[in-house]
Amino acid sequence: MIFWSVSAVTNAVLDLTDCPTQTISFHRAVLKDSMIEAFKNPEILRVNLAVTFISNSGKEEEGKGAGVFRDALSTFWNQFINSLSVGAQEKVPAIRHDYQRGEWEAIARILVYGYMKEKYFPLSLSRGFVALCLFGEEGMGSDFLLSAFRLYISEDEREAFQKCLTDTFLPNDDDILDFLSSCKCFRSPSKENIMQIVSELAHQEIVQKPTGGTL
Repeated sequence: MIFWSVSAVTNAVLDLTDCPTQTISFHRAVLKDSMIEAFKNPEILRVNLAVTFISNSGKEEEGKGAGVFRDALSTFWNQFINSLSVGAQEKVPAIRHDYQRGEWEAIARILVYGYMKEKYFPLSLSRGFVALCLFGEEGMGSDFLLSAFRLYISEDEREAFQKCLTDTFLPNDDDILDFLSSCKCFRSPSKENIMQIVSELAHQEIVQKPTGGTL
């Protein structure tokens, strides 16, 4: 998925200063799909894009330059977060049958190109997932992964999650059992294993699901 795609294209864009300019138009009505289709071509990383918008009426909109491209990036990532990610405060990409390697590589190019060209980065992406993309699983400590998991789960779930981390943990607490059940935990919690359980759940949601379980 996108995690190995980012690592594959991170070094592809170094300096766009002397790259040729290419004009490209995106239809606002289908912006997300249009950008993904355009960025399926790896050569797009070697050009300076001059972006224009086609309005819903089919006419080219006024306005050119960096501001238009930033508008495209902002709109794209808002649509991505709403339709292609899961999580509460911070998001991770969601597996979909209609998004295969080509689509995820294109999304990775949009992420890298947007940052290299305009220093634009979607802050809603999970910090744990971003660390996975950039440094691999070996660069993620247990405490860091748990902090990312805390922002991934809902506010109600965070209360139960915090109970799991305290010395007053009660294995029969209904809130804790509901939280573990919602994460599809199939083990009975105890004071001896609760830290291992929540660490495994964090790994499941932040690492395994976005990678399709390939790690």
